[in-house]
Order: sequence, then structure tokens, then C-alpha cells
Amino acid sequence: MEPRRPKHKQQPPLEVDQEEIERAVSDARNYHLPPPPEDEEQLEDVFPEGEVTPIDMIQTHMSMVFLLPHRVYKVKKNVDYGFADFSTLYARFRACTAEVQLNQRLAPNVYMGVVPISMQRATRQITVRCDDFWTHEKNNSLDWWLNDEFGEIIEWAVHMVRLPDDQTLLALLRSSRLTHSLLERVASHLSAFHKNARRSPRIDPFGQEDVVRRNIDENFAQTTSHVGVTAASTVYDRVRALTYVQLGELSSAFAERVASGFICDCHGDLRLEHVYALKQNGRPSTTSTSSVHSPRTPSSPGVRQRDLERERMVATPTLDRELVVLDCIEFNEQFRYGDPLSDAAFLMMDLWRMGRPDLARFFQDQYLLLSNQVSEVNSKLFRFYAAYRAVVRAKVSGFRVLDTRLSDTHRQRETQRARCYWMVALTLLSAPADRPCVVLVAGLPACGKSNLARMLVDDSDGKVIWLRADAIRKEISNNYLSNANADASATNTTGDTSSSGGGSFEEGLYAPRMTERTYEELLSQCVAIVRRGGRVLIDATFRDPTRRHDFLRAAHDEGALLGILVCECDREIVRGRMLARKNDLSDATWQVFEVMEQQWCFPDQRTMPECFTVNTEKEEELTLRRANGFLRKIELL
Repeated sequence: MEPRRPKHKQQPPLEVDQEEIERAVSDARNYHLPPPPEDEEQLEDVFPEGEVTPIDMIQTHMSMVFLLPHRVYKVKKNVDYGFADFSTLYARFRACTAEVQLNQRLAPNVYMGVVPISMQRATRQITVRCDDFWTHEKNNSLDWWLNDEFGEIIEWAVHMVRLPDDQTLLALLRSSRLTHSLLERVASHLSAFHKNARRSPRIDPFGQEDVVRRNIDENFAQTTSHVGVTAASTVYDRVRALTYVQLGELSSAFAERVASGFICDCHGDLRLEHVYALKQNGRPSTTSTSSVHSPRTPSSPGVRQRDLERERMVATPTLDRELVVLDCIEFNEQFRYGDPLSDAAFLMMDLWRMGRPDLARFFQDQYLLLSNQVSEVNSKLFRFYAAYRAVVRAKVSGFRVLDTRLSDTHRQRETQRARCYWMVALTLLSAPADRPCVVLVAGLPACGKSNLARMLVDDSDGKVIWLRADAIRKEISNNYLSNANADASATNTTGDTSSSGGGSFEEGLYAPRMTERTYEELLSQCVAIVRRGGRVLIDATFRDPTRRHDFLRAAHDEGALLGILVCECDREIVRGRMLARKNDLSDATWQVFEVMEQQWCFPDQRTMPECFTVNTEKEEELTLRRANGFLRKIELL
């Protein structure tokens, strides 16, 4: 129902631009509470410390979000993107009411209502009428509309309770507090929500193959200009080809799920930062009527030892946290209606993007299990939808990159983010043996790293590129000597090159600066290969955890999977191997081994989740079989 405009007000509507509203709503003096029974208590609710503090604002492409200590006011921008039209005051009012109604499904005590923002015509004084919520009764009340104290309604705002930023799934993941048991509760919560979501013959078509195909066609049509900017042509072409191949393979699955009544009114934007796991003894207090409190025990299949260790470190038990989900899509039904697998796949994709494919797999398995949808076809469909979601997010980031108004810093960040999304899409669509990845083969000198690396490369049918630290080190050394000799020839007419420092440089082949340059070059070449969608194996000692984390962070940023194979061997066997070496790239001696052994820091499996130790004392065939078994476990083979 459209808000009524009093008939006696014949003057044209006030013209107010976005900047004027932004300035006014950013000023705490312009917030007005209705006459309260206890004035002081309500003032404390808005500004708890009794002091009016500056109001922070977050800009999105469709909204301005104003953050008070315990409240949030969200104002729609006057924009029309086609898929979201907020170009009239009435359209923005409808969007605000839809946002409140739809989000109350998963956050009933967070979305409080829609409040008016008014302006006095004579003074242009703008006031946010806090807690003066629009209702159907007020809409029909002239007393509410004829409130001359504040003037004419010029805008509407969604009034929300402010939630703590450190209790989103994203924050919990970044601080290593996101556990399997909590993810299991999230899966249960979402499966219950999807089970009870609205269904109708009007919603069913959004799960049909032709609708999915049309959305995919649109994605690729709108991202052709992104090739070479946010995605290498090799990555883009592979994602596109694999998407259409799997779309055809899943044709019958789409039809079957529509016929079975799965298609429903979903959330549409299940990102990690939109899901909160709130401490129930904290403020604000929320109670979700759709929450399901029946978690399985941490002994469920797939729970790894490191996750049990992490759970013991969590300060707040999982069962004491309450799940609240914000920011569903309200502005376009096409983005919200669909298969619940597509909805849940968004969260799975986000976990994968954040470098935790193990948690992504676990969440997928638990969602399918708890919603009674376990099947090979549904698992494939789940990953297909996750890849589709990754392409959508890559598209959005790509649009921002191409926006000329964006600062260089933000453009660089969005470019990296888009590149990561494209790589995640490629990974989810590809067979394990074709996925972009970084495999570190680490260990002390003569522990069998290069031999294992050679066997893995030979076994890959040419799909893996081998980068060997010893070769890179020698190349850097030779380049240095060549440049030093050239400089000496230019300045030393007698031809004496002893001052070039060649001998001392060879003695310092394992010096810190040389090691640093070697790993920098390895990392640079590794990133270049991954950005083309390649598979790369790094053969190096990696005795310093900082070096390992550099490669872990790079793989994470690029959206590639990572695995670590640590070679170990008895010291006496190492000594024997060193004595038997002939024409080997490595110049490491027993003395070098002893020094490195003292400095060696074994990977912490809580911070390096995909890590496996390989004993290379056995037969080569057994060593290779054990390494390949690990790579299959993390879905790289």
C-alpha cells in the first residue's frame, strides 16, 4: 500500500539530493525519539555513554548505512540499475518494507521496521524519526501524516539493531574460531529455513534449466570485457566451457528438482559476513523462531583432529551461540527465487574463497545430509551452483574495477578479489587432476624432495610445472656473476676480475639475502602460473614458516588449492645420499644440512591444514603412492 500524502498539501514535493540527506543523517543531532515514558533511558539506548558520538557511514552501490552504537539506519539511494529500481520515493519505501519483512524470516529481532525521514520546508531541517515506525494503521491516520513538527517525509530508512562485527562467520573464520560443530548448526538452520520457505507455481520456473541458462548467458555476456583485466583468457575460457558442459549434463536434475517442489523463496546472498553466531549473553538479544537446536556431535565423519583442537580453544561454546542471518535480496525476486542448493552453495563458495576448502566440503556434506538430499547428482549440482555464485561475484568485482571513479587502492583490491572468484569457479568446475593448485614439497637437504617432485611431475601427464629452488638459486647466482664480471671488465683495464666477489658469492650461496631472493623468484613464478589456471609444484626446503605462509597466502589470494608434502629421512641415510651425489643441482653439504636441521620448523597443522609427512626411506613406488593418496584426499588428484 502506498503511503498517503495529505490532500491539503498542494505544494510540489521537496527536492532533496543524496548529499544533503547524507550530511543530515550523519549528524547525531538530527535523530529524534518520540516522547518516551522514560526519556533518559531511551537516550542511553541511542548513545549508551550519554555522549553524542560521531556516526559512521558505510556506502554501498545501493544504500547508505549509518551506524549508531546500538542501532543501524539504512537509507536506499536514488538509483536505477535495471535489476534494482529505487528511482522514486515510493519505490524506496517499498524496498524498505520488503527488506524488513523478508529479513524477519531469519533475523526477527534485528529488523525493527521502517521509519520516516522528514524535512521542514521553510528551514530544510532534516529529522530521522527514530522508532516512529510506519504501520498500516498509521498509513490511514491523518494525525501521523499531518505532523507539522518535522515537516514532509522526504525519505525512508530501515531501522535495525546493530550486531557485533566480531561475531560473523567471516570474523570467526579469520580468528580460527569457526568450528565444524558451528557449521553443522548453520547447515541445520538453513535447511530448516529452506524447508519452510514459500513455494508457489510462480516461483517454480526459477529452477528450470532455461532460466539458469539465461542467467549464465547474461553472466558471460557481461564479463567479456573483464578478460585480461580480472581473469586470464585461459581461465575465463575454461570456466565458460566447463559451465556449459555441466549445465547440459545436469539438465534432467533441474527438471526433477522443479517437479519435486524444491524451488522456493530463498535468501539470495548467503555470504559469511551476513551470518552471525551471537553470544546469547551479549547485547543485543535475538531469538530466531526458525533456529534448529539439534547439532550432531563433533565425531561426525570428516571432522579432523585439528578442528577438535580448535574447538577446545573456542571461548564461547557453539551451543551458546545463536544464529542470525541478515541482508537477504529484497530488490529483485529473480535473485532470490531458486533452488535452495544454489542458496546454500553461496556460503560453501565463500568458505572455499577464504582458503578453507575443507570447511566448504564439510558444510556441503552436512547441508545435504540434514536436508535429506544426499546423492551424487545433488553433490555435483551443489558445486555447479557454487561455481555459478563465484562467477556472479567475479562479475560484480569486475564492474567495480572498470569504474573509473574507483581509487587505485580499491581497484587493486577488487582486481585481486575478482581474480580469486574466477579461480574458485574454475576449481569447483574442474576434475581434481585439472584444478589450479600449488603443491609445496618441503624438507631438509637430501631428504628426497627432488626425487619425489620428479615422480609427481612424471605422473601428471605434463599438467604440473616443477619449480626447483636449487635451479632458481643457481640462475640468480649466475646472473649476478655475469653482471659483476661485466661491470669489472668495464672498470678494470687489466682484466683482473677477482674484485667482483665471485668466490665470496659462491660461499654465500645459502646466505640469507640469496635465500630471500630465491624464494621471491619462486613465489613470483608460482603466482604467474596459477593466474593462468596452471598447476605448480615448488621443490624447496621451506625451513622457515614465514616462507610457507607466503605461498599459503598467495594461493589463498589467487583462489588456488594448496597442499604441502614434507619429506623426512634418517640422518645417516641423508649423509649417504650426499656422499653419493654426482652432477646434482644442489650444493648443500653435510654442514649445510646440520645448520638447516637446527633451524627447521615443522609446519603447524592447525595453521597449515593441508599438510602431510612422507617418509622417503622406503621404495620409490611406495613413497609416490603415499603422496598421491594425500593429494587425492585433498581433491588434487
